[in-house]
Amino acid sequence: MLEARGIRFSPRAFVDHHAFKEADLPVDSAVLMTEKDAVKCRGFAGADWWAVELDVSPETGFIDWLGARIKQ
Repeated sequence: MLEARGIRFSPRAFVDHHAFKEADLPVDSAVLMTEKDAVKCRGFAGADWWAVELDVSPETGFIDWLGARIKQ
């Protein structure tokens, strides 16, 4: 999503539900993260840290599958 908008970045992956610490991310650089992770970093976030709103939707196949299960 970021690449599609021409944003250059260096990705850093953390496991889901990671308990972020201040030392995990650079305080003196811009940081983009999900809204879910931004909440965890609120207490120590740098001035140039940003939450990226994700635009997510389930695939059509999943919606069809779920609809069929609900009707059962």
